Amino acid sequence: MALTTLVDLVWEPSEQTDNSLRSVGDYIRKVRAAIKKGGGAVDSLRYERGARSCTLNIDPSCVDYHQFHAVAAAARQERDPETFRQALALWHGEALADIRNQWADNRRNDLETERRELHLDLLDLQLAAGKHAEVIQATTEMIDHDIPTDRVLVLGAQGLAGCGRHTAIEAWKTRVIRRMHETVGADPAHEALNHISQLIANPHWSPSSRPTAAVSELFSMRTDVATFTSDNSTLRDPLPPETPTSDTNDASSTTTEAQLNSPAITMTVTASDSSRVYQAGRDQHITEA
Repeated sequence: MALTTLVDLVWEPSEQTDNSLRSVGDYIRKVRAAIKKGGGAVDSLRYERGARSCTLNIDPSCVDYHQFHAVAAAARQERDPETFRQALALWHGEALADIRNQWADNRRNDLETERRELHLDLLDLQLAAGKHAEVIQATTEMIDHDIPTDRVLVLGAQGLAGCGRHTAIEAWKTRVIRRMHETVGADPAHEALNHISQLIANPHWSPSSRPTAAVSELFSMRTDVATFTSDNSTLRDPLPPETPTSDTNDASSTTTEAQLNSPAITMTVTASDSSRVYQAGRDQHITEA
């Protein structure tokens, strides 16, 4: 991938400077250190000086996000609660924690939505198995520490109804709506509120379909990233020939966590391909580099 394409993906046009490519070089070194820490070969990520591009060739199993995605897919297929728990246990803290920009914020929110939806799938299984108290506890923790969604609202209400506590559903609805206002300034969808009304009137009523997590979709929106317009010939080389690769100092600043979201990881892109890859990046929000 051309380095200027990476600059376009990471920084807004107003944020790009002649130092942007140097920062990309810093990221490359951090990724190499993270690859080594994860048991991979540091030369899996190569910088092609002549083409001013980098090539990443790494086994997807070395990337924590791919591990999570594979186990999550198996859990949904098998409908096995233990496999769901194994997938959720692979999640360690905030994704892309050491990167703070619009692209990283959007990607981080997308990844958090994936984790939350998997957890809610597990709660669906627990609800069907009659584990209503566990569902109530989990959804209560979600609204206290996470962004509440319509699905969380309905699952919690179903848990209360299953425990025979349907008189507490109205207070639960009020509490979740208040948290929605505090976090995203939104109200539940009409469908979710209708489910709640049905449960209050008839605790044994069961919705035929789960509501869409409309609130979480607010955090999946992506904005276009304009092309990098600086003169490439005036930008300094981000990786000077004498700069050694960091083995340990950058290991704690891992940037590979949940960054690679394409099944096809092997990738070689030169500067001449930058316009094609840039368009793919806009269409697919590519993060392979």
